[in-house]
Amino acid sequence: MTREESKAFYPILQAYAEGKVIECRTKPSVVEGIDVPNDWTEMKEIEYWNNTEYRIKPEVKFRPFANTEECWTEMLKHQPF
Repeated sequence: MTREESKAFYPILQAYAEGKVIECRTKPSVVEGIDVPNDWTEMKEIEYWNNTEYRIKPEVKFRPFANTEECWTEMLKHQPF
């Protein structure tokens, strides 16, 4: 690991120490073919690998409906209903 790589990896390591979920995947530039799955995968233990991207798992953003009208409007957009 170079100094530049360690600078980029440090926030990931710090987030892992704080209990946040870390995910990784192979860098898209390394994957050949469009039918190769390259989904983000949760890491149980942290390691540094070349040609791998790391991220802190994004938190789900949820907003409840403001009122019943907004709820019905959204429900009618989806089929079958």
